[in-house]
Amino acid sequence: MTETEIYLLVPPVPEGLRVQLPFNPNLLGPHQSVAVRKGKGGNYWQVLLYGAFPDALRGLIRRYADPLTVPEQPLVITHPAIPKPKRLLLVPFGDIAIYRDRVGDFAVQVFRAIQSAGLAGEVVMPSKPPEPLLDWQPFQSGLAETHHIAALAKDNTAEIVLAGRLTGFDTQTVRRQELSSRPSPAADRRIWEVATVRIEQVTASLQVRLYDGRTGETLWTRKVEGTASKRTVEEISRTEASQPPLLEPERRSFFVSDERLYAAAATTVIAELLEALRSEIYWLPETPAIVLSPTPSATPVPEGIVGRVETLPDGTVLVYLDIGANQGLKVGDVLLVYRQVTVKTERKTVQVEEELGKAKVIAVFPEACKAQMLAPIQPAMLTDARARLVR
Repeated sequence: MTETEIYLLVPPVPEGLRVQLPFNPNLLGPHQSVAVRKGKGGNYWQVLLYGAFPDALRGLIRRYADPLTVPEQPLVITHPAIPKPKRLLLVPFGDIAIYRDRVGDFAVQVFRAIQSAGLAGEVVMPSKPPEPLLDWQPFQSGLAETHHIAALAKDNTAEIVLAGRLTGFDTQTVRRQELSSRPSPAADRRIWEVATVRIEQVTASLQVRLYDGRTGETLWTRKVEGTASKRTVEEISRTEASQPPLLEPERRSFFVSDERLYAAAATTVIAELLEALRSEIYWLPETPAIVLSPTPSATPVPEGIVGRVETLPDGTVLVYLDIGANQGLKVGDVLLVYRQVTVKTERKTVQVEEELGKAKVIAVFPEACKAQMLAPIQPAMLTDARARLVR
């Protein structure tokens, strides 16, 4: 017998509960989740599924429906933090020509699903690719150059671009015999029932990519699968005997007779795509515009210089600045990041401030702090950048 103690948590985690957990959530970043299973001796286990946000926890629960499949070494998942776009550009998804009559218009199906998912204020689908491209294949396969992606997003006033394509269908049919029995009037016999069952299964594979509309850089990529199956009892035979009859060996083939399973698998893979977008990406909520008052404040606004830039594997950009707790900063503060640009002409030389975006303080030290950029940005743009506290 196995006893399992399961913790399903999202932040904030009460201080008193942390000491009981198999992993300390304080070691995680603001957009990180963890799954871990720890033995407590014998058949007793502690399982922690910690989601950085509710949809992330729901994704972990789906992934680890069986608690004993949770890894014993902590699996830390870093979610890309992407501002919820006002407009998302959905490039028509690619399909497979030989399955088109069975699946239908796959691009329209994806568009309707994304449109109703609430991931963006508005979802639009372009009518034609940007010149000199002749079709959508480079976008669907991930081969489009970044400047083409950025140009397409700019033409459609979109902050995010979503593209992808069906990559294939895997099919399988299994025929097997299943045995059951019930008592017979004869004391030394049973009535044996042999059912010949056919199980047909179709799995659709989808490759999807999410791009930054400003730069054309990849923000997130994923291979998603969706499966549809059908179970049919072809024949039932009964016999009365003292011993069970011999069963025929299982037979497998790639032929599927019910072609409706292709459309069902395509529908399922779209649903799995929506689930992945919700559970793997932390969509930053829209924040109201912050108006800076020109009236000087009595207290000087903390202002610092970016000393180091770090890019995480998921594309999250972190900056380290030379201001911290001694200058009045605290975790959760928002900084306006900018750089000084010198404009020189024949008549004069002037300096202007170019805003690079906002960053949220996630760690504070006496004379320094660490902040996370709230929108995607090229790290090279942050060289010699500055930041000040937004009041």
